[in-house]
Amino acid sequence: MPAVVTGRRTYQVGELRFSAIVAGQGPLVLCLHGFPDNNQSFRHQIPALVAAGYQVVCPLLPGYEESSQNRAGHYDMETLADTLAALIRAIQHQHGIQEPVHLIGHDWGAIAGYALCVRQPGLIRSFAALTIPYNLTLGGVLRQARGQWLYSWYIQFFQLRHVAERALEFQDWALVEQLIRLWSPTWSMPSETRRSIKHTLAQPGVKEAALGYYRAIFGLARRERRARALMNACIQVPTLQLRGEQDGCIHPDLWLLTRAESFTGGLTQQRVAAGHFLHQERPGEVNEILLDWLEKW
Repeated sequence: MPAVVTGRRTYQVGELRFSAIVAGQGPLVLCLHGFPDNNQSFRHQIPALVAAGYQVVCPLLPGYEESSQNRAGHYDMETLADTLAALIRAIQHQHGIQEPVHLIGHDWGAIAGYALCVRQPGLIRSFAALTIPYNLTLGGVLRQARGQWLYSWYIQFFQLRHVAERALEFQDWALVEQLIRLWSPTWSMPSETRRSIKHTLAQPGVKEAALGYYRAIFGLARRERRARALMNACIQVPTLQLRGEQDGCIHPDLWLLTRAESFTGGLTQQRVAAGHFLHQERPGEVNEILLDWLEKW
């Protein structure tokens, strides 16, 4: 595939400023990365999307750069969904686009995508959730997906303030390397990509913000309790879920919790023979699935 020229843009959202990779012209596709990752995550998708006639914007998630960090340290999905909705409007305004956007999210980007679809369905034309199921509740996990607790040991560890921050960067981010290997056990992430992720996490305040996403899961504030409900509301946006068959982050039983009736806009599910970073591991296959999906909308 021919090389695609990418650029950089910044978008102002109130006091926050977001930087993004941009490329192409046409209907807008917004790509949201997860953890441990950055907006280089979709480097294999950008050329395919641009060649198919789409305009791609890949921002850093809120908090993954100093200029976009929430002053109050709020990284629950209600706050993030509202921030990302404002970001979408800023992108639409700057690009002169009025139509809803296609949304692709991986890991935390997928979780934020679900929340966005619940709170602001009019902004989203279609949604592709990579590696993350839906209808997630503590009771549901205890009843149907107890094996997930073994997979999610790092979430409990991340609740340890200051300890987790130090451990995350210890010995050149060895814990990040460990998580990548565990989550995608049949794939080796390129060293250049790992260095880029470490560089992002090493910027002022970023590791604290990244861990803040996990700490909000168990938060007791009213907004955090409301945010948990966002993973069980009805989604009006047409949704595609991509599941990695060798995913070391998401236990297979967790997918049993997803209820098709929650997706009033329709739900399509597909499997990929890959781990958690499936869009990087099997880019050709994933790109074909995504392009077929986008053409429907």
